[in-house]
This record gives sequence, structure tokens and C-alpha cells, in this order.
Amino acid sequence: MDFVKKESIYFISDIHLLAFPNQYPQLLQALSFIEKKADHLYILGDLFGVWWGPDYQYPPFDRWYDVFTTLSCPISFLPGNRDFLFDKKMTQRWGWNCLTPGHVIDYAGKKIALFHGDEPGLLDRSYQRIRPILRSSFLKNLFLTLPEPLRQKMCLKARISREDHQQWTPLEIDYQKWIMQSRQIPEIIIHGHLHYEKITYYDEITIYQLGSWDGGAASMLEIKKTGEINFLDSTLFTKDFFL
Repeated sequence: MDFVKKESIYFISDIHLLAFPNQYPQLLQALSFIEKKADHLYILGDLFGVWWGPDYQYPPFDRWYDVFTTLSCPISFLPGNRDFLFDKKMTQRWGWNCLTPGHVIDYAGKKIALFHGDEPGLLDRSYQRIRPILRSSFLKNLFLTLPEPLRQKMCLKARISREDHQQWTPLEIDYQKWIMQSRQIPEIIIHGHLHYEKITYYDEITIYQLGSWDGGAASMLEIKKTGEINFLDSTLFTKDFFL
């Protein structure tokens, strides 16, 4: 049997599971690739297209639970704007570590700060006004008391409205605010949310922006212990692991 040294960590975001079924084989291929090579997998939010509570009922859900909970590599999850109700209790149920924005890891001699990308600093005034309200414990607990079908309807309507807003609104980021939210001064920032890959430089910090998996695309960032950093596409995934 061939053994592959696990000397890399991987970052993905904005997969939007349950919203785009055509992506599922692609993700399974990616997870097979990651499992063979990863010291750790970091999911930086919006794994789910929408999430309205722990009683979410959707046919593929149990299968995804089985897929993710049987992966041999550790997984950390930072909730996004679509799945912030997938909270610490849910991540514990899945055997994951739940992160908060600005969490800093030390890897390959670099301090790396992690965000979803919708945190204060994203220059989207209308969204930033409602974000702290939506994330408040009071409103989340109140929302979870509503009947599941009503929560589903509200979340789907909010998602469509949000997608229309993002499609027509160019967004910029005040990276200084993200640096202030970080637990330590980072040398690298990694985030998603804006749905396209980009590398930006701010002072002496390199910012890697992850792409989405919409429309059958695949976006994944690899950091090797040697310090090498690469965006990977689906041509590098194994092809023998299908849904």
C-alpha cells in the first residue's frame, strides 16, 4: 500500500450545498483528494446554500453527514452568511471545530487569519446594518421557535434577495478592520463570500479570496508545509469517487 505524507492544509468556501445538486460529484472528488493529502480542512462558510435550523429536512442531508463525518482529516468550520445557524452545537455533532471570524492559525511559519468575508469591513452598508441584528442570540432563538416550513420560506426568500443584491453591487473590503478583528497580526488572510478567486496585497499582508462552487466550478486553496500556496482546480482532483 502506498502512503502519502499529509503535508498540506486546504481551504474551501461557498459550496452552497443543497442549492446546486449538479456540484455534488465534484465535491466528492475534491474531498477524496483532500482526505489523502490534508493535515486539516478549513471550510470558511456557506457550505450550505441555506440553513434554517437543526431540524433541516432535505434528502441528501444524511448522506453529506456520512461523507463529512467519515473523513480522516480534522475539519474546522467558520459559519457564513447563509449558514450562520449551523452553530457550535451543530459542528460538535458533526465532529468539527467551530471557528469565529479573525481566528488565526500558524502554519508553514505564517500567521493566517480566517474570515468568511461578510464581516464588518466588507463595504456593504445595507448588509452591515442588519448583520448584527440577524446574528443576535435573541433573534436567532426567536427564529428557531417558528415552525420549520415558515423558517424555510423566510430563508429561501432572503437568499434570493441577497443574491440579487450581490449580483448588482460591486463590493470592496476595508482590510484594516479585518486586521483589527484578528487575534494576532496576520501575514496572510483567507476568506470567501465574494465568489471569485483573487489575490490582493495590503501593506505586507497577502489576501487570498476563495471562489464559489456555483455552476460546477471548484475553488480550493492549498498551503503546503514548505510554504508554497496554490489555488487548485478540478483537473487535479481524483476521478474515481462519484456520487
